[in-house]
Amino acid sequence: MKLTIAVFGWGSLIWDPRELKIGDSSWQRDGPLLPIEYLHASGTRQPPKRLTLVVVDQVAHPWVNDVRTLWAMSSFDELERARENLANRERTDTPKIGYVNLKETDALKRSSLTAVQDQATKTELLSRIERWMRERHIDAAIWTDLAVSPDLEGQPVTPQGAIGYLRGLGGDDRRAAEAYIRHTPTQVWTAIRARAELELGWSVEYQPTPIRSADDLRFKDWSEARAAIARFDTILVDLRKVGFSIVTGLLAASSFLGFLGVPAGSSASASTPASFPIEARAGVWVTIMALVVLLFLVDMYFEVLLSGAVERALDVEVQTDPPVRVTKYLSSNVQSVWGAKLVFGMYLGVLVLVIILAGVMLVFASADERARVWLWMGLTALFALLVVAGYGVVGRRGTHLDSLKPRRWPEGKEKVAAPEVSVSSWQR
Repeated sequence: MKLTIAVFGWGSLIWDPRELKIGDSSWQRDGPLLPIEYLHASGTRQPPKRLTLVVVDQVAHPWVNDVRTLWAMSSFDELERARENLANRERTDTPKIGYVNLKETDALKRSSLTAVQDQATKTELLSRIERWMRERHIDAAIWTDLAVSPDLEGQPVTPQGAIGYLRGLGGDDRRAAEAYIRHTPTQVWTAIRARAELELGWSVEYQPTPIRSADDLRFKDWSEARAAIARFDTILVDLRKVGFSIVTGLLAASSFLGFLGVPAGSSASASTPASFPIEARAGVWVTIMALVVLLFLVDMYFEVLLSGAVERALDVEVQTDPPVRVTKYLSSNVQSVWGAKLVFGMYLGVLVLVIILAGVMLVFASADERARVWLWMGLTALFALLVVAGYGVVGRRGTHLDSLKPRRWPEGKEKVAAPEVSVSSWQR
């Protein structure tokens, strides 16, 4: 008989399914309420040691609370094959896989829950699971049915005893125990987990589920981030196009009008006065320096906004399956050609050019003219250099404009494979 079979999960099955075969590889968060706690000492025969989550008999341990479990549909439609698959994943025997089969008419074969010894509690839990299954029109359900450890290496089976057991672990055992608790879905919040966060600092590590639909709010968030990227890109392109056109025009006009103070003919000498007072000529060059600095600061403002939008788009893209990678590839290509550094170098180069041309003007000015303007021109040039170079080195590092936040891409850092190569769904 073919069955629709749900798999209940609450621990490492969620983030590390391995051999477990589930239909669409998606875990739903509205599983039945079950008494779950970190009371199984794993790794005593096969390291690393850690405390894992199991169903608990609340008569023996009344301090254990019910938590909302997760579930997914098994790829199998035969109960025994589904149980064997879960047992293989859990490295245990099939009898240690609990189940409920609503299609079974024999009461003795209808269900199995060995972790709970109190008969009344067992009956209530199985009835709770059956009600949940009927609401979702599911024929059968399976779960890992390991027992609570009788003791925790000398520590009592209590929250205090569990924390004492965890404190006593070291090296790989402690790292594995910490990772297990941190990776557990947030909704599986237990008394021991709360104490581990408070006393050991083992807080939750966010584990998002994959994005598989355009209706997912996170995908809509990605669309907004991409729209923001397009807006900021347009603003930056227009800013640089208009800004550098103005700067270039001012430089050309300054040279044409003789603001450099360079003698116009072979008969002129270096001491020939220019048509404009030295203060006016110096003011033009100071104005151009200020304009370059202003353009740079406005450019950096929108660069920071653009960087934030790119980071958010990447945060969402890493969760998509099938993969969406447009921001990843564009960002990696920009980084590979030092795009952000080139923009900074462009502004710094233009500013240095303006300062050199202003210096040329001072060279061809008379000694009296130089004495009247060199100090405030020099201070202005120094301030402009400090602003551009200082922000370019310190500010960009602080805002991480030249780097991206590290992420675990399912396919790695490389791009997707060629069409003729056999690839996984993450690499298509």
